[in-house]
Amino acid sequence: MHQTERRRYKRARFLSNVLVRVLPTGFPLDAYAIDVGEGGLTLVSKHLIPVGQSVEVLLATTAPAEKRTYCRLDARVAYARKDSEGHVMGFTFVRPLSAEEFQKLRRIVVGFVGERS
Repeated sequence: MHQTERRRYKRARFLSNVLVRVLPTGFPLDAYAIDVGEGGLTLVSKHLIPVGQSVEVLLATTAPAEKRTYCRLDARVAYARKDSEGHVMGFTFVRPLSAEEFQKLRRIVVGFVGERS
């Protein structure tokens, strides 16, 4: 079965630098987001994060610093594979998004596809 066939939520293309903190240490890693949805996101990094590892992902708008919106989300690595760009990793959020997180994500990700009104 193809990865997209297993997803419960639609994904929106989201190309942006993100910060990943490996838990529980908080060790920071730079990554690049490819897509995001209500249930998770896909990132590329030169650093491999093992499947099952818990992380905190920090997403931000591209607005000037004083107007920037941030969204911190707890996630777990669902899969990882190597490709020419580095390590492609799929993350699932560890719990359903709260209404506040969902709205922040909608503000950050143009074209975010969600089922909530």
